[in-house]
Amino acid sequence: MHSATVQDSEMLFQLVGRKNSPWTKQLIVPERPNLTYFLYHGKQAPETILQLPSILKSLEEDEPGITLVYVQSIQEGSDIFVALLKYCEENSLINFPAKDLHPDLPVAFLHSSLTDKKKSEIIERAIACKIKILVATSAAGAGVNLPVVKFVGWGLDRQASGIIQSQGRTARNPFTGEGIVIWVHNPKIHGRRLSAGSQVR
Repeated sequence: MHSATVQDSEMLFQLVGRKNSPWTKQLIVPERPNLTYFLYHGKQAPETILQLPSILKSLEEDEPGITLVYVQSIQEGSDIFVALLKYCEENSLINFPAKDLHPDLPVAFLHSSLTDKKKSEIIERAIACKIKILVATSAAGAGVNLPVVKFVGWGLDRQASGIIQSQGRTARNPFTGEGIVIWVHNPKIHGRRLSAGSQVR
């Protein structure tokens, strides 16, 4: 684990994915001093979401706010959502309220193929912190004020602007304390997906 302080987020994201080599960094960006960034890159980076201890902690412990897992495709999000649900079932982390026919799931998946009603229901549950982990594509979208205290980016966006925007809602109102941003890019599952014109290498 290498630790460093960089001047701003632009410099941070220029580091991400450089030369496709394996490295792990813990970084602080002065413009967001309440955030700690953990960057995992290369073939030794986690291959499954359950290999991140912070994800298991989010499910097993009562933490303020929610964890947002940002994915690049619906298929990728579906796989992660199913894996999280399976883990919850195997570890008795799903509540079954006596007067409710539906189980109280600690995870949800927000994506563009859902109906507007279903999207609204998920967002309402996330805002009320009734879920612990929200898996989402870009459907989580700008303008949605979610109480995210931990962000996991699963695979790099093709452009630096997408990376910056997707994690930008972490540890903002109403949760302005310490926040964590984790980016994972394993070329075995994510590939070399960055465009030639991107500032990220």
